[in-house]
Amino acid sequence: MALASSFAQKVFVITGGGSGIGLQTALKLLAANATVHVIELGNTRPSSLDNKSVHWHTADITSREAVIDVFSVIERLTPQIHGLVNSAGICPGGDGFYPTDENYHRTMAVNVTGTWNCATAFLGLHDKHLRTIDATNINQAPIASIVNLGSSASLCPWPTLAAYTASKHAVLGLTRSWAMDWAAKGIRVNLVAPGGTDTPLARAQMNDPSERGPALSATTALITMGRLGQPEEQADAILYLLSQQSSYITGQAIAVNGGYPMH
Repeated sequence: MALASSFAQKVFVITGGGSGIGLQTALKLLAANATVHVIELGNTRPSSLDNKSVHWHTADITSREAVIDVFSVIERLTPQIHGLVNSAGICPGGDGFYPTDENYHRTMAVNVTGTWNCATAFLGLHDKHLRTIDATNINQAPIASIVNLGSSASLCPWPTLAAYTASKHAVLGLTRSWAMDWAAKGIRVNLVAPGGTDTPLARAQMNDPSERGPALSATTALITMGRLGQPEEQADAILYLLSQQSSYITGQAIAVNGGYPMH
């Protein structure tokens, strides 16, 4: 079965789907005739998502109450949801070796608590409707998939990014725990770990625009393939993990990093 055809008439939820990797994931799913719910902090929808198959929801994912409310709306609109992509995340920069407590708590709130809130809401909806399946039976295909967006920092530390590294290690831990707990109900949970990728999040870490050229040169010099990744390339990995073509993959961290770092 072609990868694109596996998404037709299916429904997916994407946090942080208004920019970067989340946006590219949404666009690829829409091109494959899926319905997409985007959860974003702001209410400014990109023109590329001006599509009748897109439902835009404004919510702060760090708030349990806000997430419960938005998933209640999603359930009313599309009772069956086939996948969740936790793409929303932040990486405050500029603190060097001494990050502020404010940056630490905000990073953990968005990257960890936000992932927790959305995944547990998604799992709660499925728990109402799903029966336990025989995971050993190849004819009983997995029913749904969660893909969490980690980072190379999920797999190894990055200098001067202790809070971000801790948050992305935590997301990997959640991914593996949920994969173990929910396999019997047909839900797979995996993580994509991007390396250096040219996204708004990456650019926002450079307070001075003059830093961009030297920083990019230093980063790409470390990458085996000699360039930054593009959001579309990360989205391709996410779509693979959402699809039935990855039906025997769960609890894994898929590094999409051009060869740096290698593990």
